[in-house]
Amino acid sequence: MTEYSEEKSHGRILVIDDEREICRSLKGVLSDEGYQVDTALTPLEALKKIEADVYDLVLLDIWFGKDSWDGVHLLDRLKQIAPLVPIIMISGHGTLELAVQAMKKGAYDFIEKPFEIERLLLSIARALENFRLCSKNIFKDLKEKELFFFPMELDLKLKKAALTDSRMLFTGESGTGKCFLAHRIHWSSVRTKGAFVVLSAFDLNGLTEEEFFGTENREGVQKVGLLERLQNGTCFLKNVHQLNDVFQSYFERLWDKGAFMRVGGQKWIPLNVRFLAGSTELFLTQRHNFRKEFYDRITANVYGLNPLRERQDEITLWVETFLKELSYKACLSRVSLGPNVLRALQVYDWPGNLTEMRNLLENALLRMQGHELTLSCFPREVGGFFASIQKDIFSLSLQEARAWFEYYYLSSQLAVSKGNVSSAARKVGMERSALHRKIKYLKERNQSLF
Repeated sequence: MTEYSEEKSHGRILVIDDEREICRSLKGVLSDEGYQVDTALTPLEALKKIEADVYDLVLLDIWFGKDSWDGVHLLDRLKQIAPLVPIIMISGHGTLELAVQAMKKGAYDFIEKPFEIERLLLSIARALENFRLCSKNIFKDLKEKELFFFPMELDLKLKKAALTDSRMLFTGESGTGKCFLAHRIHWSSVRTKGAFVVLSAFDLNGLTEEEFFGTENREGVQKVGLLERLQNGTCFLKNVHQLNDVFQSYFERLWDKGAFMRVGGQKWIPLNVRFLAGSTELFLTQRHNFRKEFYDRITANVYGLNPLRERQDEITLWVETFLKELSYKACLSRVSLGPNVLRALQVYDWPGNLTEMRNLLENALLRMQGHELTLSCFPREVGGFFASIQKDIFSLSLQEARAWFEYYYLSSQLAVSKGNVSSAARKVGMERSALHRKIKYLKERNQSLF
């Protein structure tokens, strides 16, 4: 094991070489180092793999057969498909001119055959570290500058809220974007250079007083607590309605004095943190379950967020936002939406709101072939009806077409309701038993259509 391998994170590597023995040898060495390795013997095979899967690094031979592309040509194509993925060129016929040409076209390194394994492993480790830093910086920049799409009226309110330092409480269903709003306020405020930290009530409830406030003994030895690490930034208290009585009292004291004292300390330390919070709407009706001063302070400035199903005008923007974020993370240069995909996403109910949308899109990208998201990439409850509409409905009789529509409409409503027949029946205005019989009847009577 090399000295640097203990520090590196393992990743997926694609080895592209027309010599089967070299592919086999490199796969063995790299697998022993903890990497996942795929191989390709031709440029065409390599392109198919890089388009269908996600890799952290590519090892590319510069010479292939005379009837094939050369490695520099393939380098161009790979950079178009996955521009952030580092590519290390390997060659048994290396020249300075060739190395310079490859580096100018975006290669991370150029290593001549027969190569020293230690040299190759060091180059791979450095390339992967550089790749991860690059991806992290791009993703950080994207989240801070482009991840917040809100209607203009709301955006103006958030920017206005950023001018103050007052506490705010965002309420709404789980996943409606409360944390996004808080982050938007932080990014627009004078605290933008400080940290934006999300703390859940569950995490806070598990902390000791010493862990939260820090400690200081008689000799003056200090240990910084969580609270002190938040200085000059913004803290978003997630699920604040779950905060226990002990921490409610801590926050009462903090907000009353505007300062805190380490456990065992004698000096008050001024607190310079803005607190924003998120909770369910039910929190506003449960005053009796909370300490009065805490409740009054946290609910002094409330903004309610509607569920995503009531914010249809935002769906397209959020789809674009999450696709941009996720494609950057997966190092995909482009992702397009196939026929009816956007429409299917627009008419879906989104019971899990933005959290569900992001998860569905992330899973869809894993199923994607090439660079187009199709309805087949999504669960049936999202795209089932629109996938079925691709059938040549005009070849059916009116009676068959009506049966086809009724079946897919009702079964899609059932899927959206997570199989809850009573819930689906209420949505479509039918009795529960009638809905169950109708779906069964349509499926049996028109089996050939479905």
